[in-house]
Amino acid sequence: MIIDHDSAVPVWRQTAAWLADQIKTAGQRMPSESTIEQELGVSRGTIRHAYRHLADQGWVVIVNGKGAFAATPLPEGKPQV
Repeated sequence: MIIDHDSAVPVWRQTAAWLADQIKTAGQRMPSESTIEQELGVSRGTIRHAYRHLADQGWVVIVNGKGAFAATPLPEGKPQV
């Protein structure tokens, strides 16, 4: 995915949408901040904002020092990004 920095859609929302697409199974390890930073070319602050947004909806669980994981169980439907 290419992040469009000129889009009307905020970069953190574009990042959250990309992360939501990465969720395949409950409990899976999500991409690390450094991986996302390299792949999408966005800042760690943007990545954290996107992860918090998904965590607030119950899609992701953030474990300090361990990373982010898809929630167990996953909510119904699709994340709102």
